[in-house]
Parts: sequence; structure tokens; C-alpha cells
Amino acid sequence: MNIRIQFDGETNQETSSDLNALADLICSECGVSVVQEKQESYPGVKDSGLTIGLTIAGLTLAAVQTAITAAQYWKSEHPKYMLSIYSQAGVYTLDNASGEEVDRMISMISSLPQDTIQDIEIEISKKQH
Repeated sequence: MNIRIQFDGETNQETSSDLNALADLICSECGVSVVQEKQESYPGVKDSGLTIGLTIAGLTLAAVQTAITAAQYWKSEHPKYMLSIYSQAGVYTLDNASGEEVDRMISMISSLPQDTIQDIEIEISKKQH
């Protein structure tokens, strides 16, 4: 399974830094390598070369579960964001989701046929005030 994580909306120094923190958390919790997608860097251009997305490839189901749990933990530390998780099992929004709701979503993803490669996309968006 593969996971792609990206921001919905404008990427700036703050969102790039937050995305780097999520990448570090997933690396340490899941023991996997995370590829950071970066904007093209232009000399003298503010906010160029920033991290705009993350890709984690070839995960086992257990690693996917750990990555989603790590993303939920990261979100709890960054309450200004909301996570939307897209998979073949449906779309799940993790805003103030309880641990039971996260477990139920992971269970639904786990019930999908394991013989198919499944891509999961996690979209991070800033909450509207």
C-alpha cells in the first residue's frame, strides 16, 4: 500500500515546516522512509523549495495503521488542521475523531481485499475560522 500526504491550499514556510514534522514522526513511528516532494527552488523567491507533499510506498497493512495513527496524533498536536483520508473504503475526516472512530476507519481499510494495491491519500487542510 502507498500513502500520499499533501496540503490543500497555499503552502508556506509554516505548512512546510509542519509537513516536515509529520514526515519525521512517521519515519520514527513506522520505521519507513518518507519521500518529501518539494517545490522547485528559485534563487531570491520567497517560499520556493518548500515541502509540498509526502509519499510513503510499499507499506504493509500494519505500517499503514501506524502511519494513520501517527497522522492523527500529529493532528492533535496541530489543531489548526483537519485531515481527510481517501481510500477505496471511503472518505474519512479526522477533525475531533475519537480513538474508536480512527480504529473503525482503519478496520474498514483493513477489510479491503489485500491482493490489490491500494493507494491512500491524506489531505491536510487548515480549519476555517
